[in-house]
Amino acid sequence: MKRIFLFILFSVQICLFAQAPQAFKYQGIARDNASMVLSNATISIKPSIRQGSGTGLIIYQETHSVTTNNLGLFNLSIGMGTPSVGTFSAINWSTDKFMEIEINFGSGYVSMGTSQLLSVPYALYAETSNNPGPAGAAGATGAVGATGSTGATGATGSTGATGATGATGAFGMTGATGVTGATGATGATGGAGTTGQDVYEVYGTGQLVVTTATTSYTLIPGLSQTINIPAGCKVTVSTDGGAQSTGATSTTYSVIDIGLFVDGVVSGSGGQRRLSIANTSSLAQLIANWSIHRTYTLSAGNHTFEVRAVSGAAGSSAVNVSSAGAPQLQGVLTVTILKQ
Repeated sequence: MKRIFLFILFSVQICLFAQAPQAFKYQGIARDNASMVLSNATISIKPSIRQGSGTGLIIYQETHSVTTNNLGLFNLSIGMGTPSVGTFSAINWSTDKFMEIEINFGSGYVSMGTSQLLSVPYALYAETSNNPGPAGAAGATGAVGATGSTGATGATGSTGATGATGATGAFGMTGATGVTGATGATGATGGAGTTGQDVYEVYGTGQLVVTTATTSYTLIPGLSQTINIPAGCKVTVSTDGGAQSTGATSTTYSVIDIGLFVDGVVSGSGGQRRLSIANTSSLAQLIANWSIHRTYTLSAGNHTFEVRAVSGAAGSSAVNVSSAGAPQLQGVLTVTILKQ
């Protein structure tokens, strides 16, 4: 792979009362691994301005495509490339800045190193020095002179009107930003997390056929498990699976409800799903899927978790719920115990 050796020359010209150019010069020489000059070669260069240190945040970045001359020399005007991060004119040059140079020899950009920007680029910041700030506040009153001899008492004059209050003077320029304070003490250790978890999972072992005669929730084969729950634990329960309508004409439909049961009681909030399968194109074996996820706080001891199904509408075609061998339909019931 080729590599490049660079040296940097900066040049910024500022005229009194004139705007400083929003760029500075960068010059380098490209050489290969044998230190031979890369003459008349086209390379891609990506300069980045970093804030505060050589690994600081990139606040400005641009790309250049340049061609070296017969001596391998190339020139950049940093600030006039194709920007990819930030705006050059928005850079605050009053704080430390570092510049990283990356070169693309055809296999992606490779960093050539990072160095601190010193005096010359900061002429951009000096642009504001030609604009005088507002007048400062009045200086302190001078010392009182020696008391002269007492003159003759004159006649008392009439009292003059009170003069108007003078305008408030303009504020002085804002002082420079102070140095960054020391890093604060490390905060207290957070509370203890969970001590682990247990996961129990079962799969459908057969198919439940739901018809309009299935008027009460019926257990889906295989989707039941009884687990001993330790004290002070959270329990999350999830289930999913498929249901296949047997209706095959454009006027048939199937509607069923799926319920998640704990200790024989269906969960009211977020524990039930309705599946509606409408056959509008005379297709066979249309499938819908259910998915339920709930979190419970249960007392210590044995608890039974089940998934059941029931018909959801009159006139509905029969539905094949879950399966022991068809992966598109087979249901799953997962119980996770989070130990505190």
